[in-house]
Amino acid sequence: DIVEVTRQIADGLAHVHSRGIVHRDVKPANVLVARDRGRVVAKLADLGIARLVDGTRMTAVGTIIGTAAYLSPEQVLGESPTPVSDVYSLGLMLLETLTGEPCYPGTRAESLTARTTRPPRIPHGLTPPDEALLRAMTAIDPAERPGAADVAVRLAQWTSDGPFRVAEAVPRAAVTADLDATQAGLAPTRTLPLAGAPDGPGATAEAPAPGATADATGTGPLAVSTTERRVPLLEEARRPRRLRTLLLAGGATLAAVAVATAAFLAQPAPETPAPTPTYPTVDGELGTSLDELQESVQP
Repeated sequence: DIVEVTRQIADGLAHVHSRGIVHRDVKPANVLVARDRGRVVAKLADLGIARLVDGTRMTAVGTIIGTAAYLSPEQVLGESPTPVSDVYSLGLMLLETLTGEPCYPGTRAESLTARTTRPPRIPHGLTPPDEALLRAMTAIDPAERPGAADVAVRLAQWTSDGPFRVAEAVPRAAVTADLDATQAGLAPTRTLPLAGAPDGPGATAEAPAPGATADATGTGPLAVSTTERRVPLLEEARRPRRLRTLLLAGGATLAAVAVATAAFLAQPAPETPAPTPTYPTVDGELGTSLDELQESVQP
């Protein structure tokens, strides 16, 4: 049924392309499927963003029109779509329906970027002719893709029964860990079994003595280099954090000192009491009068 639906859509695209129209948004949501006396019938819907080949652009230059998960590489790059752009989208749709997984998982940016650098993964379980067809439909270079009419003919000759399984990709976390270790010039830390360690849940074993090495058969004492390196690796990871903490603490201290200094300078200077004036000593009645006058004006 999957192949028959795809063949019918390819046949419909061939008719649309013969009229000089590019659909630009081939995806599962635009494929309507029904049953007619036990036979599956498919219709291609939503030509709302279709475009005439060599026609006037109806969108701004550089604008991406279509659904991100099924856009062709040339559409991602902002180039004008062609009939084989629809063939590429149809190939992604067929791959997804065969495997149940999107061809380019990840964020929108990751998905769009990936298809401009590599073709989608082809699942196991395909005969050579069917595998060649899917590789041609999803080729990055538009010149290597067949036309929709050719696709419809080759899908009518489909010979693969499945099941179809995509090769497992390396987990992103593992790739990131290995990359970080490589950039640091260190091999990833591995957990190695201890010599003579009992099996089963809850089993315990003593760690080997420092400097012990494993023999050629793997039954002797275990080399402890990877275990001993775990602590230095953690120390290496903690050093930037400690340095960052010290820098933050030093910065906070300097800021506090600067604020205190500014506050101190902003305070008005204390008033200095005026010195008590001194007068020459005068004897007699005049001197007595001057002393009394001085006492009367002092605060």
